[in-house]
Amino acid sequence: NFDYVATGHYAQLLDSNDSGISRKRLLRAPDPVKDQSYFLAALKQEQLHRVLFPIGHLEKKMVRELAEEFDLPNKNRPDSQGLCFLGKVRFDEFLA
Repeated sequence: NFDYVATGHYAQLLDSNDSGISRKRLLRAPDPVKDQSYFLAALKQEQLHRVLFPIGHLEKKMVRELAEEFDLPNKNRPDSQGLCFLGKVRFDEFLA
């Protein structure tokens, strides 16, 4: 069991409190080329409350620079377009 899952998706979340109801608003990433909010738009509120996008506020270039600066083992890894760590499991099912 886990409280949250952090992903490398390029999207942002904003906490909103409309009429006393806590909601998460999905926002675009600042990098229009890498933005993945369209892909995540089908997630339900309970799923959005359990996900974190720690690099969602950054542009891809900055993520690459940080990976180089901290000498991360994946600093030269090519960009991926899928959810390789999930295999054939759908992202929304993974978060359920």
